[in-house]
Amino acid sequence: MDPIRSGEQYLIVQGVHRSVAAREAGLSGILTQIESNGRKIRLTVLPFDQLLSPKAAIGRWDRGRDFWTLVALMQTVAGRARIPAVIVNPVPEVVWYRFTPLTDVAVLDETEEERP
Repeated sequence: MDPIRSGEQYLIVQGVHRSVAAREAGLSGILTQIESNGRKIRLTVLPFDQLLSPKAAIGRWDRGRDFWTLVALMQTVAGRARIPAVIVNPVPEVVWYRFTPLTDVAVLDETEEERP
């Protein structure tokens, strides 16, 4: 299987917040580490339309960090250099429906006081 074949879909294993932040920053894709069966296959930039998320929405606050601060980091080359690659796995077409396209993941903009 060619890991970067056009139209191939990849499930985000680690990095949904980073991926959505890159999308919101106006980037066309994000640096990803493609893995399969626990083996690293390739480090590459994938466009957002090839990424699937296990989450339909993310919260503005993640581990006490403001999502929009992450978006601001993604808007600079120096900021992106500090952010690790997103880990993804190839996903068979028969199960794509189980996940949310990254382009459709919503940001829930609750205030810090509303955080659990």
